[in-house]
Amino acid sequence: MMEAAPTHNFGYIDRSGKWSIAPRFRSVDRLGPSTYHVTERDTDFATLWKEGGIPHGRLGAINRGEALRIFLKQYDVFELSRSRIYELLGKSDKTAPEAESYCISSSCGDSSYVEFQYSSDRVNRYRLSYLPPDEWFDREHLDRGDW
Repeated sequence: MMEAAPTHNFGYIDRSGKWSIAPRFRSVDRLGPSTYHVTERDTDFATLWKEGGIPHGRLGAINRGEALRIFLKQYDVFELSRSRIYELLGKSDKTAPEAESYCISSSCGDSSYVEFQYSSDRVNRYRLSYLPPDEWFDREHLDRGDW
């Protein structure tokens, strides 16, 4: 399986280096040496977010990384109010007066979060918990989900 830029879809390349299955899969999980679980659907972020994302294959595990990536490309988060974030993502998993966190992946006690920090009821920056604690994305240091 191979990822194709710029679509970020996956397909299969044969031994000669040619696409034998064109890049059309949104996600791929390797199950064994030559066995893969693929997701073909191209779903909007809201559906993926509410469904808990793309299953990890473990009971109760979630992976909202793809949903978050779509969300960051679809919306200018710095224009969103706290109430609009609630409408789009639901109730936060962790709340503080100036910041809120949403779980983006969870399995076996290990979780990753996206944290939105607010100023005057608008998102002024956000961070991903698996990056260094001082690494925030704001208008000057922007990440649009290309990770």
